[in-house]
Amino acid sequence: MTVRTLSRRIREQEIQRQIRYNRVRKAVYGRTPELLPDYCRMLFGSTIGLAIGAWLLQRFAHLDPRYVLPSIGFVYSAQAASYKLKLARGPDFKVPNCGCAGGANDRTEAVLLGSAYPGYVMIVKIGGLCSTCVNIAAVNVLLVVHLVR
Repeated sequence: MTVRTLSRRIREQEIQRQIRYNRVRKAVYGRTPELLPDYCRMLFGSTIGLAIGAWLLQRFAHLDPRYVLPSIGFVYSAQAASYKLKLARGPDFKVPNCGCAGGANDRTEAVLLGSAYPGYVMIVKIGGLCSTCVNIAAVNVLLVVHLVR
C-alpha cells in the first residue's frame, strides 16, 4: 500500500465522518423545539438562584434544604393552582408576571390552563414559557440533587 493510497483512504473516511456528523446534527436540530434554549436558560438560572438561597438558609439559619425546598415548591404549586382557578373562573384574568420569559414567549395563562406537566407543554405544545412553572421545575431539580446526596 502506497502513501498516496493510504492518504486517499484517510481523506475518504474523514469526509464520511463529516457527512455522518452533519446528518446527526441536522436531525437533532430539526427536532429540537425553538424554545428549548430559553427554557434551559431560565431553568438553569432558577436552579442556581434557589440553590444559593437554600445554601444561605442552611449556612446562616441552619435550615435543612430538604425541608426548605419542598416548602418553596409548595408555595409555587399553590400559586400555580390559584392562577389556574382564577383563569378557569374568568378567561380574561391576566397572571401577574415578572417579564423574565421575554415578551413574545411569556404565555403563562396558556401554559397554566394547558397541562399538569408544564415543561413539555410549554416547549412543545404551546410554544410559550411560564416563570412559575420553570421555578417549580428548578425546585424539583434541586430536590432530586439533595435527596440523591
